Amino acid sequence: MLNLRVRDIQLVEGVLLVVPRPTPLHQRAMWKLCHQTEGQLPDELTVLPDVEVLVESGEPPTVRAPGVTITRAAANPSRLEAADVLVAIEIISPG
Repeated sequence: MLNLRVRDIQLVEGVLLVVPRPTPLHQRAMWKLCHQTEGQLPDELTVLPDVEVLVESGEPPTVRAPGVTITRAAANPSRLEAADVLVAIEIISPG
């Protein structure tokens, strides 16, 4: 049996990158970081877990999904532009 725990597919320089689903401890770390950060940000900023960020819009494009992103509170786009991201945090899990 194939054990592909695919979280999502990211686009890196036009190449599809299969990203495994985060482990429960990874998800817990992401949640705790978002929770702790949210209360310390001014109202005009917000913290978001696992949101798509358009890093490079050229051909080929690059879209990544950092574990935690801090951005200005705004509308609800389908993905953020890199220029709108103030902080991007990637949580690295073993394996």
